[in-house]
Amino acid sequence: MRKCGYDNCSTMCPDELLISGQPYCIKHYLLGLEKAFLNELSPESVKNPSHKLKNLFGRYVERLYGEKGTPMPEALGSEKLRKRAESLCYDGHNLTFIIDRHLRAIPSRQQWKLDLVTKILTLESEEPIYLGVDQAADKLGISNSAVYGRIKRGQLKAIKVSEVPEITKWVADRLERGRSVRGPYDGLSRNKWLISTDELKVPLKRK
Repeated sequence: MRKCGYDNCSTMCPDELLISGQPYCIKHYLLGLEKAFLNELSPESVKNPSHKLKNLFGRYVERLYGEKGTPMPEALGSEKLRKRAESLCYDGHNLTFIIDRHLRAIPSRQQWKLDLVTKILTLESEEPIYLGVDQAADKLGISNSAVYGRIKRGQLKAIKVSEVPEITKWVADRLERGRSVRGPYDGLSRNKWLISTDELKVPLKRK
């Protein structure tokens, strides 16, 4: 048993709720995480976040929601935030980040905002990482046949559902955990063409 690491707290604690090797009592654990996290957080530090910063970020948000007694939004968790949160940006009030999620067969890219004053995590935007031909046509403002033509000419890079590693891995993981899926590709045709949304953001290749 060691003394709680929070200022002026004399509670003796087991080595369970640790922050940088120092135990904290239940009452002060969230406050200790918040202080440690904010000490690491700055507009500069998030540009190339350290393992320590991302670790504290994930633990802080998870504990924040745990003490509220509510589940984290969209099944986010400490480990997901530590490993997959990217493009962090901090303005002194809000921390925004992007994370790829795989809640369905086709993964999506989400942008979240953590308000460090209200302590609320908000989903700001979400888009699929891959689009079907009809969705790509809508985004480009052209017909489906024109999209197929660009794929054929090599102006748009496309991949078939059966060749997308994220989809096959997602289906395999669900089956391994005893979850239901609609067929080998969760209801998607194996020969359906998919186009990365990143592909639609670059100038078309001319031939």
